[in-house]
Amino acid sequence: MLTRRVIPRTVAMLAGVGLLAAGCSAATPKAAPPSAHQGVIVDALAGEPGTLNPILGPSSFFTRIVTNALFSNLFTVTPAGNLVPVLATTVPTVANGGISTNGLVYTIHLRQGLKWSDGAPFTAEDVWETYHLASNSQVNAVLRSGFSDIKQFQILNPYTVRITLAQPFAPFLSMDWATSQPGIIPWHIFKNIPPGKVNTAAYNHDPTATLGPYEFVSWIPGTSITVKANPHWWGPPVKTKTIKFEIMPNQNSILLAAQARSINVYWSAPIEQLAQLRKIAGAHVFVVKSPTWNHIDFNMHNPLFGSAQVRIALAMALDRPAVLKHIWDGAGTLMAADQPPTSWAYDPHVTPYPYNPRKALSMLEAQGFRYVGSYPSGTLEKNGTPVTLTFVSVAGVPAVQAEERIYQANLRAVGIAVTLKNYPVATLFGSVLPDGRIGSQSGGWDLGEFTWTNRYDPGVVSAFNLAGSSIPDDNFGAFRSHRLDQLFREEQSLVTNSQRRPIFWQIQVLEKQLEPDIFLYSEPQIDAAINMTGYQPNAIEGDTWNCYEWQLRS
Repeated sequence: MLTRRVIPRTVAMLAGVGLLAAGCSAATPKAAPPSAHQGVIVDALAGEPGTLNPILGPSSFFTRIVTNALFSNLFTVTPAGNLVPVLATTVPTVANGGISTNGLVYTIHLRQGLKWSDGAPFTAEDVWETYHLASNSQVNAVLRSGFSDIKQFQILNPYTVRITLAQPFAPFLSMDWATSQPGIIPWHIFKNIPPGKVNTAAYNHDPTATLGPYEFVSWIPGTSITVKANPHWWGPPVKTKTIKFEIMPNQNSILLAAQARSINVYWSAPIEQLAQLRKIAGAHVFVVKSPTWNHIDFNMHNPLFGSAQVRIALAMALDRPAVLKHIWDGAGTLMAADQPPTSWAYDPHVTPYPYNPRKALSMLEAQGFRYVGSYPSGTLEKNGTPVTLTFVSVAGVPAVQAEERIYQANLRAVGIAVTLKNYPVATLFGSVLPDGRIGSQSGGWDLGEFTWTNRYDPGVVSAFNLAGSSIPDDNFGAFRSHRLDQLFREEQSLVTNSQRRPIFWQIQVLEKQLEPDIFLYSEPQIDAAINMTGYQPNAIEGDTWNCYEWQLRS
């Protein structure tokens, strides 16, 4: 049941305005002074966003980096991993009465007196519109999980919403209401756009009303996206007038730009550039642990991957220790499942399969494959046909391309010919990988390598990538496991970490048994801030999470 009460447009503005203090904690409300500094900070992007509408897919970190500057949500996650209020006044809990004891009812109080960049007031209508469109099947939403669990959405007053879920869902707040993708969209604009036309709305590439510290200026496809300080921003004063996101889909080009000091922000640099970045005058280089898990998706529409023993054998054929040693200089942690060591849900007892190509080959032969010729120059066949696979990943990242070549050689040693194909981020996640989910051959891939970054809640990304009862969201390989689905539902129905941790441990044991993906490693995050202050790495939210603090050095 959906309940929406129309709010009069003449809502009075309160004298006090909510304020985000440094570190995103709530502070005493007061009006934000205008931007104190001029200048342009250049943030290099190794991939181009697919959209600037915060509720639309495809999902990518490069999209989130830009939308973090333009949009806000009810909450955010600090670098320390704490959920803190942004557009909401407090984080609802059972203890403070914001969440019912049965985990079904959430009451959220919103900050008052806030305005969109075009001057329209921010109210509960905007929160409702975000839910309304994100849950609509006609909208290419970046996610539906959580939104689809809402049984009733009530607007109690202009600044209070009450949301009732059909069943408890532990990640609800952090997944749907604590990120810039999705983020809150303006009701006063989208009320006039039918759901069926949202995917092609002009707003998606020209957002005329934003709620973050910056507002949109321009997007030159393939070149740059420019934003400027939002005159109605309600938080801490924006310290730099303009941010220009330069699209540079090659990390070698970004390094050269950093060395020339023509850029100020370089997010997630490859490990092989670390020493060079540290030599740049005026550069502050950050190396932080990250909640990432690199993995290879199997396209389950390829019948060769139907057996878990085949998937495990392919995992054992890859020399993942060599990747960490030669590409990551020994940094990073090998993984056996989808929880990185930074997660409170991580089970240290679940260890990765060892690199053992001979055993991998014997396991494949036990599954009906035939190795023709002498090892390691022979050919693997199934039913008389040589096995060939297409391996896809993101273009323009030297470490990824070096890693692919190692895996290509590893699989060749067990008789499998691998074709490597690399795509821009927007293409890889917008069309190529999703083709695997729906079984289309237009993408033409069998193995797809990419990285997920866990959110505040350790179950969110895992469920996106691996839950398969209806092939939701980002399960590009269309993997299915009834038992895995059961465990995800069970942990999501619980409330506390101590209740959920044993279920997560069961999930990781099962993932090792099923090998739904080839779990690779968790890598460190390397960022560089050049000739500027205020940069604070946030491996969960992206570099722009506190961009209002960024300031050029004089």
